[in-house]
Amino acid sequence: EMTSSLVGSEMCIRDRYKAILESTSGKFYGIGAVCQKNEDGSILIADPYEDAPAYKAGIRKGDCVVKVDGTDITDMDLSSAVALIKGDKGTTVNLEIRRGSQTLTFTVERAEVNVKTVDHKMMDDNIGYIIISQFDEVTTKQFKEALEDLQQQGMSGLIIDIRSNPGGLLNSVVDILSLIHISEPTRLDVIS
Repeated sequence: EMTSSLVGSEMCIRDRYKAILESTSGKFYGIGAVCQKNEDGSILIADPYEDAPAYKAGIRKGDCVVKVDGTDITDMDLSSAVALIKGDKGTTVNLEIRRGSQTLTFTVERAEVNVKTVDHKMMDDNIGYIIISQFDEVTTKQFKEALEDLQQQGMSGLIIDIRSNPGGLLNSVVDILSLIHISEPTRLDVIS
């Protein structure tokens, strides 16, 4: 009995450790979509990443997942339902989707997905705007790409929005700060 308790504890610790590594790496194996729990119990596809498997399979923003591999997920919490959707690279998952009044089925091949932690746009007066949703291993590269894109568009100032950012890896923050070269005519605002 003691041995089975220890084995269960070890598996729980291993699962938690894997979840922590996944949450800070910015990479996982799955379908590549931001999901939210709906009031009716379904899983709302809030943002399917354009270069990820879900989008390539035809799943779109606003679709609602009701079954995963034939299992009704409407009584599950979000993390349990998402755990069914994620899986090993190269394996497939069958998703039953509600889109308006239609019920559609998609078979999606899981792949490595990089979480989109940075978004950007050029605002009026050539003010660049970068929003960082969390600081993961992938964030520095995404920030650098966004910054270079804004600079190529003629950015004269920069707003970095970190509101609703829960934090993350300190080295990611430090690396991002090292990319910002503030000279006198440049204006930098950080919104937190």
